[in-house]
Amino acid sequence: MLLFDEPDDVLRPAEDRQAPLLWVRRLVVVERLAPDAEPIRDVEFRRGLNIVATARPEALTDGPVGHNVGKTLLTRLLRYCLGEQHFAREAVRPAIARVLPSAHVVCEVIIDGECWIVARPIGGDRSSASQCLRADSWKAIVQEGAETERYATFLDAIEQATVSRFGDTSLPHVNRPIRWLDVLAWMSRDQYCRYRHPLEWRSTWTESGTADLHNEDASVVIRLLMDLLDDEESRLIQQHKQLLKDKNDKAAEVSRLEQHLSQTRRFLKERLHVDTDTLADDLFGEIARGQAEGTKTGLQRQLKNLDDDADWNDFLDEVEAARLAVAKKEQEIATRLGDRQVAEGELKQHETASSDELAASLADFANPCPLPATGCPLKNPAQQPGTIDPWRKSRIEQATQHLQSLDQEIASLNDQKTALIAQRDELNTHSSQRQAERRRQEQQLRSQLSVVEALIIEAEDYVTSHRKLQTATGGLARLERQLEQSRESHHSARNQVAQRRSLLNVHFNRALQALVAVNVKGDVSLDMRGLHLSFGENESALGEALATSETVLSLDIACLSAAIGGLGFLPRFTIHDSPREADLESHIYARLFVYLKSLEDAFGTSEPSFQYIVTTTTPPPTELEQLPYLRLVLDGRENDGLLLRRRF
Repeated sequence: MLLFDEPDDVLRPAEDRQAPLLWVRRLVVVERLAPDAEPIRDVEFRRGLNIVATARPEALTDGPVGHNVGKTLLTRLLRYCLGEQHFAREAVRPAIARVLPSAHVVCEVIIDGECWIVARPIGGDRSSASQCLRADSWKAIVQEGAETERYATFLDAIEQATVSRFGDTSLPHVNRPIRWLDVLAWMSRDQYCRYRHPLEWRSTWTESGTADLHNEDASVVIRLLMDLLDDEESRLIQQHKQLLKDKNDKAAEVSRLEQHLSQTRRFLKERLHVDTDTLADDLFGEIARGQAEGTKTGLQRQLKNLDDDADWNDFLDEVEAARLAVAKKEQEIATRLGDRQVAEGELKQHETASSDELAASLADFANPCPLPATGCPLKNPAQQPGTIDPWRKSRIEQATQHLQSLDQEIASLNDQKTALIAQRDELNTHSSQRQAERRRQEQQLRSQLSVVEALIIEAEDYVTSHRKLQTATGGLARLERQLEQSRESHHSARNQVAQRRSLLNVHFNRALQALVAVNVKGDVSLDMRGLHLSFGENESALGEALATSETVLSLDIACLSAAIGGLGFLPRFTIHDSPREADLESHIYARLFVYLKSLEDAFGTSEPSFQYIVTTTTPPPTELEQLPYLRLVLDGRENDGLLLRRRF
């Protein structure tokens, strides 16, 4: 392959690149997929420079001519056919669907030399799904009985042709392989991104369905396509990203553990009164745990002593003895009361004895006994009717004295019981007080024990956390060493792509100087964070504009130019939608067209191996405002000049 040996050399296209890897030959919009359907718009494109312009207005008579005519819609339809989810914003799609309910966009796309026909619905009727087939003309897909394939087959063919070689390389932030839509996003920047950053390709406002990549992922896409990221460097970048993540995670863990240890150390020092500021963390943890264990042992000993208190146990025996004494005295009193009841009965019996004997003697007369007087105990002379018992009085006196003696004894026993009850109640009162005090002491000891056990857990956690901190700190140091080694390895790998980068810089500076027409030297640099553009001492003098739109366009065109010369794997297909509206000065804008024509002129009589499609409201240079470069002119003054020949 041949590139530039020096910046001023003329581009020499690579001989092994005879055609773009992918390009669009035709775009057709039809009201319906039918053989007799007349195209609403039929745009034929070519290899090389393709300009979609707007009509020149009459300065004194015309209103807006070049805006809202369909330039951006055309680029969106191309992107839609090439795989994007939507062709317009949600606010626009229903308006088109109302006017063209069954309309389709059809494209002839050349992929690695093979022509594919793609048809996708743009109207409201979505019963006809996106479809494709391999044929030489778009008319093949509108024929009845056309043997179409699933649209996914077409997308698989693009993926295979453009990004399959990068399957082992993942984009670091989204953690997935590069996709065709990532490439398409770079090759067809959203006009609403305003060409303000080389790595900003999609705007959420356009609702294309393609998410804008993180800058580092976008730089990986460019580096892969331009062969500025070999397999080893790609592996090192992924490894470096993982090491950075691991290091950040480990640093966060170290910080969390250090904060936890600091808080726990203050807590244990206050609770355990450990005065060990000069001790290392590991010794502090062991001392704190030992002191807490000693405090726990002391509290457990106090609880055991509380249970084994001999004086308390003797006192309980005394209380029980007092209770038993009262019960015993009550039993004695009950016995004496029983004796008194018997004695009282005997006294009553003696007092009523004379009346009982008289009744017995009168009964003899009513019931004469046939026995002789000597044979009948009732006829004993001593028991004859009217006989008086000579011992009756004596027995009454004795019974009376016995009863009085029992009353005295019972009274004495009651006095003794009263004294015993008073002694028992006094002991019970004292017992309740002592039991309450013991319960308070026990609760206090157990509460202190719970606190100490919690302190032991904290101390053990401190020791464990300190060990974790030591492990995490060691791991962090190891990761930092690995990161340094990764930087060194990456530096070595970068040297292998340095030559290819220098070639890209030749193209970049050639494009940049062609646009700004001053002696400026830029640099496409690479590091672990991706791809960067700089201008050294010239950057401040060149102004902010050069750092935005000119820079972005110069990078895109430089990559296209380098790919034409044989560098990288870019499909050599680019769409720029209205780059003039990114605040490009008119003379710089004109140079853009001239430079693109110079790329085509480098092929002489051969067909160019690239395709560049640009839409513009500002007229291109006069020599390019004609065929074969000018492919379509849109005009807002009449409906027929609009892309879809209708207003929405």
